[in-house]
Amino acid sequence: MTMDSPQGIDGSYTPAYHDKVAAYVLPNDAPEHVRLEYQCRLLRDVYASHGQQSEFHAPLPASVNNLLDVGCGTGVCSDAAAARFPQAHVYGVDLSPVPGGIREKRPNIQYLVADILKGPDALNAGGAPGIGEYDFVFSRLLALGMSDWRSYLKIGHDLLRTGGWMEVHDFNFIVLDASGKVISDESSAPGEEFEWLRLLRIEASKTGLDFESGFNAQSLMRNAGFVAIQTWRYDWWFGPKHASNPAEEKLGQYVLTWMLPFFHHVINRVMTGKMSEGEISEVQRKCKESLRQREARFVYAVSVGRKA
Repeated sequence: MTMDSPQGIDGSYTPAYHDKVAAYVLPNDAPEHVRLEYQCRLLRDVYASHGQQSEFHAPLPASVNNLLDVGCGTGVCSDAAAARFPQAHVYGVDLSPVPGGIREKRPNIQYLVADILKGPDALNAGGAPGIGEYDFVFSRLLALGMSDWRSYLKIGHDLLRTGGWMEVHDFNFIVLDASGKVISDESSAPGEEFEWLRLLRIEASKTGLDFESGFNAQSLMRNAGFVAIQTWRYDWWFGPKHASNPAEEKLGQYVLTWMLPFFHHVINRVMTGKMSEGEISEVQRKCKESLRQREARFVYAVSVGRKA
């Protein structure tokens, strides 16, 4: 496997998962860890191309003490937080252990295996702080694993000290044209090409997954009691041709190269038991046909909010 030739679409790779019945529908294995690390590097470059100094968009003071990285995955964002705030305690929580061998764990990081939706007690059980003790709660790309966003944001609000910040980075599984018009929900071409995506969104919503969590985070934060809410939006173009800078060009190529096996796995996990193998294969085929270079994009959103 290389950055230009990911595994997962030719039948030669059988992915391993955290839990076959868990809400999280993506693999949890070495090829997936490679994808996540590469994606993080691309996103950092895109943020920088828009004037952001790091993946963390919230205006954090240098004096932060406790930081929580929810759904920490490979630990890449926990590591970034620990490097930026060496005096702080960084807690990374995920449903699975952080894989070893990717990077050396910094001394100010503690990783926990826990479900954030079980509340502060789940963190306390792992030796992490609880209610009202965090300066920053961060998460990125939980759309395919978070089954109750309202509860999650309420828990995040409860965990923060007064003045603390919560930050949510997430993806929106809808397709827009260059003008910002949604084209994946149309009944006519090109919308009909994305029938597979509409089917996927409908089935995923039945398990509580929100395929527009990036767009919805702002209003959910407001309902949870956050103030000073800000949102940034970043385009994931279908190929490099329509990108506005070199960093976005690389991300556009990633969409063409890596999002196909990504959706291949998601379709299989979400649709298994609801469709026959033949029907699933047909949905995957239609997905492959639609993910081609064109003047279309997904939108990724970053929202931050402060606890008053």
